[in-house]
Amino acid sequence: MTLILTPQIEKEITLILIRHQIKETKTLNLLTAFDDLAFYKEGIYQTNFLDKIDSKDNIFLSASYESKANYLVFLDKHLLNLKHFHQTIILNPQSFLNLLLQYE
Repeated sequence: MTLILTPQIEKEITLILIRHQIKETKTLNLLTAFDDLAFYKEGIYQTNFLDKIDSKDNIFLSASYESKANYLVFLDKHLLNLKHFHQTIILNPQSFLNLLLQYE
C-alpha cells in the first residue's frame, strides 16, 4: 500500500491545517512524515470539472488517475457517490479497512 501525494494535495492539506489552527510544529511534523512515507507524483494530469463535485476534490481524482491507484479513501459524499473513477475504487475509511481485513 502506498500513500500518493502531489504538490496540489500537499498544498490543500497545509491550507486545511492552517484553517483549523493546527500548531505550526504539528503541521511541519505531519508534512515531514509525508515526505518519509509518501510517493510523490508531479500532479500534471488534471481532470475536467465534474458535476456535483467540489472543484478542490478534482486534485484527488487527478492523483488517483495519474498514479493508477486501486483505491481512493475519502470522506466526501460527493466523491463517494462516484464509487469509482477510471480504474480507482472510491471508498470511505471504514469500507477500506473492511476490505483490508479480508486479506489478513
